[in-house]
Amino acid sequence: MSCSTTRASCTWVSLRPAAALTAKEQMQTNYHGAIRTLQAVLPAMRAPESGLIINTSPLVGQISPPFFSTYSATKQALAGYTQGLRYEVSPFGN
Repeated sequence: MSCSTTRASCTWVSLRPAAALTAKEQMQTNYHGAIRTLQAVLPAMRAPESGLIINTSPLVGQISPPFFSTYSATKQALAGYTQGLRYEVSPFGN
């Protein structure tokens, strides 16, 4: 496998703060779902010692506008994970 692209999105917009279950669902989809996908494809990328991982995120993942705090947090968590993963797997690539 030479490329993995993840783009998952689950959000809840309301004039009231998101319920705990909704926040958990958003984290399961937007963060944990992407991590599970990457964990599944990384072994196939290590064999040929090459590959490309692309995790996309909207601008809302970089800023936290009103009523998007939970969604923004999930996207910021994925960005942090992706940055760390880059350093972890770079010794295995070209």
